[in-house]
Amino acid sequence: MARFITNLFNPLVLPLGLFWYAAARLEAEAATILLVVGNGVLFYAIIPLIILLLMRRYKLVDGMEVEQRELRLRPFIYGILSMLIGASLFTVIGLQNGEIYQALGMIPIVNAMLAAFITLRWKISIHAMSITTAAIVLFYLSGPVTMQWPPLSYAAAGLALLLSVIIVAVQWSRIVLNYHTTAQVIAGVILAVILTLLQLLLYFPTLQIGILV
Repeated sequence: MARFITNLFNPLVLPLGLFWYAAARLEAEAATILLVVGNGVLFYAIIPLIILLLMRRYKLVDGMEVEQRELRLRPFIYGILSMLIGASLFTVIGLQNGEIYQALGMIPIVNAMLAAFITLRWKISIHAMSITTAAIVLFYLSGPVTMQWPPLSYAAAGLALLLSVIIVAVQWSRIVLNYHTTAQVIAGVILAVILTLLQLLLYFPTLQIGILV
């Protein structure tokens, strides 16, 4: 079960769901949705995965999990560069909502940059950071199309509870599989919450919270 959870919510799998959900909320045409998802998945998942596979093949990392903290910096750098290209393309290709996708795409980039810096001294959980970041962004996107937090309702509370359970499950899986300590996964969640909320407030300063209905 732990292995299934950690693979299902892998940081390289999450972009598919997030960019699809964002595009489905903001776009009306299927072609535009596919373009957004394709760009996001290519630069946030496929290219970083290929880079990691090549690094494993040439023994530059110790495996797909990169368990040794000292070996994590280079995959971080390559992955961040790939995501930066993808985020830039959202506006270059002329999407009407390109700036929104670019802003959303910058959130995991900034989070990854700080995680890379921390990794120089300490092994923080990237799985915990990624799933927490994804959960907060997904919850935000579940609100009105005008990019506001969802109204305080029973449906929103249920979604928040479900996302919280998933975050805890991912933390549990990383500990059970001996990839991280309890402190490392908790730190990943706390850091992701702070960074993601701050960035949402920065990128979308007109955020509003609805009234319980």
